[in-house]
Amino acid sequence: MIIGVLSAIGIGLFLGQRARAVDASIKSDLRTVATAVTGVLSAGAPVEEASLSKDVRLTPGNAVAVHLDGVKFCLVGRSVEGTQGTQNWVFDGEGLRESDVQTCPGAVLFELG
Repeated sequence: MIIGVLSAIGIGLFLGQRARAVDASIKSDLRTVATAVTGVLSAGAPVEEASLSKDVRLTPGNAVAVHLDGVKFCLVGRSVEGTQGTQNWVFDGEGLRESDVQTCPGAVLFELG
């Protein structure tokens, strides 16, 4: 009986840790894509899926949607397979945010991942 209770607690903690690990990988991927998009915009080049996908490697199972409005960009990161994170994440000109706090305006230009 005690072993069953302890194992149930342990499994719950393990699953919570995995979801937080997925969140960390999504945040890292968002920062990587943001750096690449900033570099492309600084060079005056168009932000295109082909140029970013050859320079950016995302964590397997993650995807990043790119929204662009002139020289402003907004990114939405999410887990698309395997263990899900606790939520989607948004990266814009003000930094990293939980997706329930802010969403990106406009349509998706393209999605990496």
